[in-house]
Amino acid sequence: MSKSYSNRLPQLDGGLFLTDGGIETTLIFLDGIDLPYFAAFDLMKTEDGRAALTRYYERYIAIALSDGTGFIFESPTWPRAPIGVRSSVIPETTSRP
Repeated sequence: MSKSYSNRLPQLDGGLFLTDGGIETTLIFLDGIDLPYFAAFDLMKTEDGRAALTRYYERYIAIALSDGTGFIFESPTWPRAPIGVRSSVIPETTSRP
């Protein structure tokens, strides 16, 4: 990505933007999905998991569209080795098949 693009980001124009919030909490407690280590990125491994993430983001996109705002996508990432969890406990993520 060139540096010139960073001067043309839509959020720099003063518009209103929505972002998602509480992905893991929503997926676990509202959607009933088991997230190993409270990590949403694990869903990227399977087609069903990717579909669950799509449904999660579609809720926010619908709100942004109905309110005429932009939407800033956050990735379903999580620190691989948080304090108190050995990095060997959380398996390496794999590339999307």
